[in-house]
Amino acid sequence: AAAAAGVEPGDTITALGSVRISSAEALTADLRTLKPGESTTIEWTDPSGATHRAKVTLAQGPVG
Repeated sequence: AAAAAGVEPGDTITALGSVRISSAEALTADLRTLKPGESTTIEWTDPSGATHRAKVTLAQGPVG
């Protein structure tokens, strides 16, 4: 879902919904509270420092 929204390698996700994300572990923990098919907003910063925001619908992720 993030890639479809425009997130590219090197970008940093900084928010999921209204929750600020401080680490990859925090992102994983917050994603686990959501279910496939749910919609949320993600915010990210690209390597140039520009901030982006998009609404995404979550898909089933890898098991593990």
